[in-house]
Amino acid sequence: MPLEDDFCDIVKKARMGQGLSVADVAHKAGLPPGVFNYVTGPGATVGQELVDNDAVDGFVFTGSRAVGLGAFKTFTKTRPKPIITEMGGKNPTIVTASADLEKAALGVMRAAFGYGGQKCSACSRVLVDRAVKARPMIGIARAGPPVPPAAGGAEASKTD
Repeated sequence: MPLEDDFCDIVKKARMGQGLSVADVAHKAGLPPGVFNYVTGPGATVGQELVDNDAVDGFVFTGSRAVGLGAFKTFTKTRPKPIITEMGGKNPTIVTASADLEKAALGVMRAAFGYGGQKCSACSRVLVDRAVKARPMIGIARAGPPVPPAAGGAEASKTD
């Protein structure tokens, strides 16, 4: 069975980027046309076509919860098909009473803002042992300016 008959990938990005380099390398390495495909465009049109198209046998999505749940419901509607969705969960960092608080503060800052916060595992909340509740924020405050509550800062919500 020819490779292109059964093992094809489509990489869809909202705009041109790193995937294009991967596609170039794949083609230069000799992958037959159609085995690795790189497409760009808005999720509402290009992404939706991939979700709706019955010829697509598997799907991996990274994005919002609403879009991921919609993709899951649509993609698996007619038959069971594999779909993996990474929907930007609430990735906590846990600071225990025995933690080195300086290292914890630096780790929280890096986990939240590394790669500009644009990664699936970006820290979006910090769970702190009551014994040290106020202390880790001192290190974080030294690392950068405070975020106003209206922009999602520490006092934005008592339930987060």
